[in-house]
Amino acid sequence: LTAEERYGFSTKKAHMFLRDMADLGVWRYKRNIEKLDVMSDKNTMRVALRTGILQLRIPLLASFLDVFCYQYSMIDRFNRKAWREVWKAWGGISNNHRPLTP
Repeated sequence: LTAEERYGFSTKKAHMFLRDMADLGVWRYKRNIEKLDVMSDKNTMRVALRTGILQLRIPLLASFLDVFCYQYSMIDRFNRKAWREVWKAWGGISNNHRPLTP
């Protein structure tokens, strides 16, 4: 859906749209719903770094993590992986009220 940049929307926006459709009950996914990625932005990155969900061995070049920072894409990738693990662990709790999608 988002392999070509010429369409004018990002993978993040496409995943947000698909997630919203599932949450609102518009679409009922039978498979691969777990393939949707966790929405990552500077706010979720900050929470992950401050709470220790995401830990780094090197200092960040820019503490405010703007999109022009060289380390942004790396932190974004690891942030999505870290939050996915949180989502999986959340599913192991009884009566968890976890959303269908990460």
